Amino acid sequence: GWQAAVFSHFIQICLIISRRYKADNSVRSEYIQLADAVAYMEQHFTEEIAVSELAELSGYSERQFLRLFHAIFRSTPNNYLTNLRIRRAKLLLVQTSLSVTDIAAQCGYADRNYFARLFKKHTDMTPTEFRTIEKGKLEIYRKICYSITTLSPLIVIYRQVMPNHRKIGAFGGRKVKNRAITGNRKNRKSEDFW
Repeated sequence: GWQAAVFSHFIQICLIISRRYKADNSVRSEYIQLADAVAYMEQHFTEEIAVSELAELSGYSERQFLRLFHAIFRSTPNNYLTNLRIRRAKLLLVQTSLSVTDIAAQCGYADRNYFARLFKKHTDMTPTEFRTIEKGKLEIYRKICYSITTLSPLIVIYRQVMPNHRKIGAFGGRKVKNRAITGNRKNRKSEDFW
């Protein structure tokens, strides 16, 4: 729980420090050395990256690099790279109108079909389904925000002009009886909606 969260934040701090400062390899800890490889993956996720290249960046042998990477991230470098690509694809699907083929290419996949299969494996949806659902959610959110920003000033003005009038609500200002049964049928209590 909390230990994993703290450790995750520690790794993120190491990544930031690694990106900002280049220190002597003998001074840096194994986490900082691994952070160089992860930072490289994050910057070049659209390219093919070999494990040997990442191991060289971190100063470890391939075997040591894979062991340490898995111990820290609970994932292989290839899975980590795939997650980076899928995260970027999700962002592009929602924020742009690019075709799935173009998005696949921008995320490092030359084959659209392979990208779609991989995307579905990670999200349980095809890229097109994901785009439709997420853009629908975004549109609903925009409508709600628009309604709030449009109606809020009107309600405030109305309340200032007509302070003693009934509240405006979903029922157009009419009083509505809410018949809640609080015991047997004889003891029904009618209350104003407001």
